[in-house]
Amino acid sequence: YICEQAKGKDSFSIAFSGGSLPKLASAALVQPPYVDQVEWAKWKIFFVDERCVPLDHGDSNYLALKTHLLDKLPQPLSPSQVVTYDPSTPNPAAAAENYEEQLKTQVPSGSLDLVLLGMGEDGHTASLFPNHPLLQFQEGLVASISDSPKPPPERITLTYPCIHAASEVAVVAAGGGKAEILASILETKDPERVLPVARAQNKAGVLGFTVKGLKFRVRV
Repeated sequence: YICEQAKGKDSFSIAFSGGSLPKLASAALVQPPYVDQVEWAKWKIFFVDERCVPLDHGDSNYLALKTHLLDKLPQPLSPSQVVTYDPSTPNPAAAAENYEEQLKTQVPSGSLDLVLLGMGEDGHTASLFPNHPLLQFQEGLVASISDSPKPPPERITLTYPCIHAASEVAVVAAGGGKAEILASILETKDPERVLPVARAQNKAGVLGFTVKGLKFRVRV
């Protein structure tokens, strides 16, 4: 699926979530034939969200992607191709502002080619959690959060405006705990009960799913 989205593009911008997604999404990419077919020099990698920790910390989404994908490529990507959170920033708000500037520099349109989302058992995606005020944030592409319900509390995250502007958005999920969440996404029509992950869609209003190898798309 990822290779299909990258094929034929002069430049390919992709955002990875954390959690189990780097391992799930990278498993096939680092194996033949894909690892040799992908034009890695055209890739620009971003992070859907990041914990405000050092990049070598066990909670870092960058470290997870580095472990499962970046370190296994035949040739290393240039530093400019992997856009990371800056741990030297003084606070999450400054980190979010810095990351948005980097995103706009690399992708002037603000429209990423592919956003890969995870899905928590509470229905959260990125660092957008149920009933959190950040769900209403409409003022930029990247926002900060200092009271995440899941540790660590300080994070930065792509916002709904950024996710909705993407050409393709897909949820990559595995595990039995996700079945009820998926059913809720497909069945719930009450806007007051819509989970954060169900509000994520591309600019055409479509959200893709890859669940245990099954791929499908829904209009949300």
